[in-house]
Amino acid sequence: MFDIILEVSSFSLSVPTKGPTKLTVYATGRSSLRAEWDVVPLCCRYGNIRGYEVVLLDHDSRKIVSNVYVNKSTLSLEFHGLLPFYSYDVSVAAFTKTGSGVASENGTVTGEAGT
Repeated sequence: MFDIILEVSSFSLSVPTKGPTKLTVYATGRSSLRAEWDVVPLCCRYGNIRGYEVVLLDHDSRKIVSNVYVNKSTLSLEFHGLLPFYSYDVSVAAFTKTGSGVASENGTVTGEAGT
C-alpha cells in the first residue's frame, strides 16, 4: 500500500502546478488577436516543460474555437480569421511528458482597440 501512495504522489507532481505568468491578450486587427506569456516559475514546473497548450474560447458560449500546441521556446501566438469585434478568452498551460498542468488565467479581448 505504501508503494502505491508514492506512485500516485509522484505522478501528481509531474505536471506544472501553476500556469505561465504574465498572460496578455490584445487585438492586432478587426479579426485577429495575439496572446503573449512568460514561462512557468521554476518552483512550479515539476518536470521538463515540453511546450504550451493555448486554448481560444468563444467568450459567450465557452466553446473551444482553437486548441494549439506550441514548443517550449514559443511564448506567443496569433489567431487570425476571427469574428470582427467579438470577445474571446485565451488560456495557456505548460505541458510535460505526463500532460498539461494548470492553465493561466484567461485574457478577454474584443475587436480592434478593445471596442
